[in-house]
Amino acid sequence: MTYLPWIVLAISAVAIVFLMLPRRSEQEDAGASLEASRAGGVVLPTPPTETPTKAPSTKISIRERLIHAGFYRENLLPLLRLTRVLLLGLIIAAGYLLSLTGAVTLKTGLTLGLLGSGFAALAPSFFLDYLKARRQMAMRRALPDALDVIVVALEGGLPVAASFRRVASELAGVHPLLATELTIVQREVQMGRSLGQAMHNLAARFDLDDLRNMASVIQQSERYGSSVTRAFRIFADGLRTNRVQQAEEMARKASVKLIFPTVIFIFPVMFVVILAPAVIQLSKTLQSFNTPTVLP
Repeated sequence: MTYLPWIVLAISAVAIVFLMLPRRSEQEDAGASLEASRAGGVVLPTPPTETPTKAPSTKISIRERLIHAGFYRENLLPLLRLTRVLLLGLIIAAGYLLSLTGAVTLKTGLTLGLLGSGFAALAPSFFLDYLKARRQMAMRRALPDALDVIVVALEGGLPVAASFRRVASELAGVHPLLATELTIVQREVQMGRSLGQAMHNLAARFDLDDLRNMASVIQQSERYGSSVTRAFRIFADGLRTNRVQQAEEMARKASVKLIFPTVIFIFPVMFVVILAPAVIQLSKTLQSFNTPTVLP
């Protein structure tokens, strides 16, 4: 029992060292610092190349997860590691202090601390996934409005850069996230990248299929010399069709999802309300039959 705190301390030290060590994928992403300094500290994904590459890996690095969650600054990666280490140490220390108060034994307190430290190591990842889902939802809601304004501006004779600037200024109050991202796209175009590459980087920052499709449409229009305005209009029509199909799919799923709360919560209450008076009346009737009558 006297060696248990030292064992827990050794396990915690090994976990801290493991969390602080950079991964190989993070070392490979070190070249992004030059791009970050050019874009005001924003880490931008590398543009797509025309040369064939090997199949992409499904494993996502921590830097990419930070970008998907909206944290573009490069110096946030060490801060994430430090947050994990602090949470791990604080929870283990809390379990040990709980045992010192006498509420639990030392073994129970350290065990709870180790279990809680595992959750603390995973909590930042869950938080990043939550922020990523929120950003994707906000972009899905803002994209149709942005496409409508972009098409109107392009048909009015404005160039692409001016159209994006107009959208960013017009929708800044309603969709601030979209306005910020379009400003980044505009700066990338000013730096010399094509609009298709800038939109591909926007899709990589959100990991969103709608933006990938939009980037593909723009790249095809640039490659074959077709009108960008026509490409945006076609993509906007396809996006509206997808929205209608998704709404119909969700409506069909709603009836199936309502079965479980209906069976678990509504039907029992209805049975109680409907059958309770009959059961009470039946019990009174049976009691009257069982009660012996006293003859005068």
